[in-house]
Amino acid sequence: MVANQVGGAKMTFQHVHSYINQVCNLYVHHFDIYRNQKMEGFDLDFMAAHKRRDEKYMISKNIKVWGVENQQYIFTATSKQSISKEFIAQFKSSLNQVMPDFIPYKKEHMSTIFIGVVITNQTVSKTIEKEAVKYRKLKFLNFGWYGWAECYLAIVSLKENKIAIHPKGQPFVKPFIQILNEGVA
Repeated sequence: MVANQVGGAKMTFQHVHSYINQVCNLYVHHFDIYRNQKMEGFDLDFMAAHKRRDEKYMISKNIKVWGVENQQYIFTATSKQSISKEFIAQFKSSLNQVMPDFIPYKKEHMSTIFIGVVITNQTVSKTIEKEAVKYRKLKFLNFGWYGWAECYLAIVSLKENKIAIHPKGQPFVKPFIQILNEGVA
């Protein structure tokens, strides 16, 4: 699947902020939302962070059998211009630079998932779509003893009503797809 074509009305750049607000409203129930953040040279419209910890106890909470931590981070930026290969390369490089800041190196860490989302109102070329679809970075921490980290790149074209992302990353951008299906108010 190269790109996910979804229904809904065509959108212009004046709808971008409305689209972002609607997506944030879907994420706010389970994520911490941070507005107007910076990421290594990029102004982010929002960053979403979700942390989950599960533990199993025996008899009392003093005797912990196991504990695991899972995290997910979404970095969302907009582009008013057509997206170029240089823009994508710089965005991926910025994602890779900030990844170590968010990964806890401890035995109870299981997974951290990073999704970089670029939203545009321009058409996206097939080569850029293919680059987003094939981008999946998987890194095992200390040979897997401290879990792993995954990184995906999603490109949302509001003009074409489609999202380009690696197939394994599609479940993580369901709110973006849902708002495209419903259309922006």
